[in-house]
Amino acid sequence: MITPNKECESKEIRYAARFERMVEFPITEQVVLAGQPQLDDWQKLARRGFSTVINIRSDPERAACQAKKAKAAGLNYIYLEVPAYEMEPEHIDAFDNVLNNVDHGKILIHCRTASRTGLLWMLNRVSNFGWSREQAEAELQAAGYDEDAMDVFSFCAEDFFERTTVPLELELQY
Repeated sequence: MITPNKECESKEIRYAARFERMVEFPITEQVVLAGQPQLDDWQKLARRGFSTVINIRSDPERAACQAKKAKAAGLNYIYLEVPAYEMEPEHIDAFDNVLNNVDHGKILIHCRTASRTGLLWMLNRVSNFGWSREQAEAELQAAGYDEDAMDVFSFCAEDFFERTTVPLELELQY
């Protein structure tokens, strides 16, 4: 019989075989957007001064396993399930709420490939900080996201704002 800890480790090993290392995009000195941490990354993150890991993947089973590894490394672990596609304003607001309530310190925000984290970060900057899309995109480019990623972010941001913004003519009717 496989115990829960062994099952977690087995799943992490199978996943780690697909990716050689965790990809990282430093946004500020305190915030890094990243892909999936690997088995040996949790202790490394703690040694590098991270205090909190925020997981936005849509995989609660894997999140429970990762929470154990993060806590064993002395990291605060927050799981916030965010869909990969069709984010809604509620997701952006929940993310902003988590960021506003996390203990101060260095934060790693991750999903599987760092794409969802980049998009969520960008939408939060525009929706809750009053940034223009151009400013938010420039921040992601400066962090190292490539043109392919930026094209995806642009497409997804257009979709988000088309789906969630009240057209001016409707707004004027109220």
